[in-house]
Parts: sequence; structure tokens; C-alpha cells
Amino acid sequence: MRSKKVDIAYVDPDASMDRFYSPQLTRSLFGEVRVEPQWVRQETLRRYRLDWYKKELDATIALIQIANAKMGRGYVLSSAARMNVGHNIAANSDTARGKDE
Repeated sequence: MRSKKVDIAYVDPDASMDRFYSPQLTRSLFGEVRVEPQWVRQETLRRYRLDWYKKELDATIALIQIANAKMGRGYVLSSAARMNVGHNIAANSDTARGKDE
């Protein structure tokens, strides 16, 4: 499984707000796939949660839904993600359509 990760950010200088969100797919030693969203706000520690899935397709769909929900709230692809946007988004889209099962 290729790593699937999306880096998005919400920055509002007028409100002194810097928020970064980075959901990614990882695989356990037992073959289960997890979506691991990590987030950090200005002046706080990084936080994360783990959502487990039996199928990579289900985890990929969840990853896309999480990123789309955040982007619907004003988050944009961060500059680090813009360099890999073609690879990451294309890989996620192909998997969501069932081409990479």
C-alpha cells in the first residue's frame, strides 16, 4: 500500500489563527488499515486519533471524506501538499473508484 496523505491548513492572520490538519492511511502489522488524522493549532501540542478499517477502500473513502469536510470549512491544501497534489489526489481518486483494491 502506498502512503496516502493530505496536508491541509487554515490560516487567518487577522485572527492569529494557524491550524494544520493531516489525515493519512497507515497499515497495522495485522493488515488492518487505519485513518490517522493529526492536527495542531497554534501554540498547542499535536493531537491525533485512530479510525480502523478492515478494507483499504473503506479507509481511503473515509480519508477523502475527512479532507473534503475540512476543505468545506475553509481549509486549503498546504504548501507542502501542493508539491505532491497530483500523486496523492490521483491515488486517492483511483482507490475510491475501486481501481487499487
